[in-house]
Amino acid sequence: MQINKPTLIAVSSPFQCICALEAIRVFSIHDYDMCVICNKGKRLEQIQGILKQFDIKAIYIPSPDYFVFIIKYIFFYRHIVNRKYDFGLCGDFKNVNLKLLLSRFLKRKAKIMYLDDGFTSIYPLNNIVYKDLKIQIRELAYKLYRSINGINDRFYFSIFKGTTTKYTIYNNELKVLQVPMDIPKRGIYILGTVTQFVDSILPNKNFCDYFKATIEFVKQKYPYQPIFYSPHARTIDTKLMKKVCEEYGINTIVSTFSVEIDYSYNQYNPCAILGFGSTALITLKKIYTKADIINVFLPSKIELYANKNRFINDYLQKESIITIEVL
Repeated sequence: MQINKPTLIAVSSPFQCICALEAIRVFSIHDYDMCVICNKGKRLEQIQGILKQFDIKAIYIPSPDYFVFIIKYIFFYRHIVNRKYDFGLCGDFKNVNLKLLLSRFLKRKAKIMYLDDGFTSIYPLNNIVYKDLKIQIRELAYKLYRSINGINDRFYFSIFKGTTTKYTIYNNELKVLQVPMDIPKRGIYILGTVTQFVDSILPNKNFCDYFKATIEFVKQKYPYQPIFYSPHARTIDTKLMKKVCEEYGINTIVSTFSVEIDYSYNQYNPCAILGFGSTALITLKKIYTKADIINVFLPSKIELYANKNRFINDYLQKESIITIEVL
C-alpha cells in the first residue's frame, strides 16, 4: 500500500513519532505535514529531538484541557494549516484532541490510520473494550464530525497482532530503528517502570523489592555481563532506587529520546533485555532479534490491573517473550 495523497500526521509522544516515521517510510508518504500536541517539558524535548534527527519540521500545539481545546478547535485551529488533507495518521486512538485536530483539516470521505502508543492498541485490535465514560463523552464531538463527513478510521499501523475484523491492520516492523548485526552483543538492560504507580497497586512488596530480585536473577543467569538500568521517562525515581543501583554496580542510562531510539542510535546490542510488562519489550524484540527478551511479572491488588496484566503476559508469551516471577 502507498499513501500518495496529502497527509496530516498528528502525534503527542516520542513513541508515536517513531511509528509515524516508520509509516512515512513504509507507505512512501512524501506530501505530508506533522502536528505535535504536547506541553513544554521533557516529553516535548524528546519529540523535538527525534524529529530533528530525521530533519522533519512540525507545527507544535500546547495540549490544553479538553474543553479549552474544543473552543480553539472551533474558532482558532483553522489557521494552523492552509489546506485540506485526504489522509490522516493519528498517534493514539484514545487521544480525542488528536482526532479532533485531524478531523478539522480532513476532506470529506478522508481516511484515518491509527498508530501505537503503548499497550493501548492491543485492546481494540483484539475486540477488548475497557469502558472509560470520560473518554466516551469526549469522543462525541469527533464521532459526530466523522459521521457527517464520512471519514473512514478503520485502519491501524501496529507492532501488535490482532484478531479484530473491525480494522485493516498493517504490520509495523520498526525497521527505521534496525541495528547493524555485526556489532558484538554485550550487556543486560533492565527497563524501568512508573514506580510511583506500580507501588500503589502491588499487594505486599514495593517495586524496589522486585527490582532487587530481578538483579539477582540477572547476576545468576548472566554472571559475566554488565548490567544497565533505563528508568522510565515518567517515573519519579527515589533515592532508594539510586542506592540499589550503586549497591549492585549498575550503570543508569537516562533516556534522551526513548529506549528504542537511544539504544539504536548508540548502537547497543544487548545480550538480554528485561522489563516489567513494558511495550518496549515488543518493540525492542523487533530491533534485537537475537537478544533474550524477558518480562518480569508484577502482581496487582486491584482487579482491573490484575486482568490487564494477565492479558499482557499472555500476549507477550504469544510473541515468544517469556514471563518470569522473581518474588
